[in-house]
Amino acid sequence: SLVELGIIEPGKSLFDPKKKINAKIMADGSIKYKESEGSIHKVAAKIMGTESYNGWTYWYYNFNGSTVLIDSLRQKFIAAKQV
Repeated sequence: SLVELGIIEPGKSLFDPKKKINAKIMADGSIKYKESEGSIHKVAAKIMGTESYNGWTYWYYNFNGSTVLIDSLRQKFIAAKQV
């Protein structure tokens, strides 16, 4: 939904907390890292070596020059939608 709203852009990257892993944002909202492609949760789980993982709290995005957790972007959107 963040892609659909234009908050994050296809072709740009999400990255891990240490900025060592970069995943490309696809037009359909999925992400791609090396051979893995899927949801933010699925790809984070694969990287972390677990069956499931909360991608909202794993991935960061460069938003207007600031490093922002994508969950923060989502929370701002939810708050704005309720106003």
